[in-house]
Amino acid sequence: GQIAEANQAASDFYGQAREDLVGLTLQSISDDASGSLEGTLEVASEIGVHVAGIRQRHVSGEMRLVEIYLSPLDSGVESMVHLTVHDITERARAEDRARALLAEQVAQKISATAAQEWQGTFDAIEQPLIVVDSNGRVTRANRATTTLTDTTASDLEGRPLKSLGDDGLWGAAASHAAVAERYGSVGIARVRDATGRTWEIDATR
Repeated sequence: GQIAEANQAASDFYGQAREDLVGLTLQSISDDASGSLEGTLEVASEIGVHVAGIRQRHVSGEMRLVEIYLSPLDSGVESMVHLTVHDITERARAEDRARALLAEQVAQKISATAAQEWQGTFDAIEQPLIVVDSNGRVTRANRATTTLTDTTASDLEGRPLKSLGDDGLWGAAASHAAVAERYGSVGIARVRDATGRTWEIDATR
């Protein structure tokens, strides 16, 4: 997690000379008590990851909210990760206000909705949505998942996530879920399956 190189924009954002940033850890310039950055680096050393909601210490002294794009970098010597940092503080504040309103509306709807109606909502989500336990086994899957895997929800229950297919998609999903189970959330990973389709995997505990 140590910084090996930084550009002038990084120096301007963090308020430290480029040579002073080199050698610092991401943890030392972040408010990341959960250790999610550590888990993100584990994934990013192999596949690309997008993380939003990390707090970084700005030159002004304020902890700013940023999103970070991470991708593996072949240094020829050791495993390294390239990071691009975007300040999203103001955007996030506006989104939080909208999200709070939506969450209140959803909470009211869920509290008044029967289990059958909730399942209908779960199945209506167009993206494959899967709930796994701490051992990585499927406990619930929506209709989009059963369509993708050409099976039924009952057949999926209890199966290891990585066993849902032979290509790299499900192995990557299982690895991402395992890291999320440990750290809480590790952002979005992009994976290409055997057919050439690109998927985004988002895992949250």
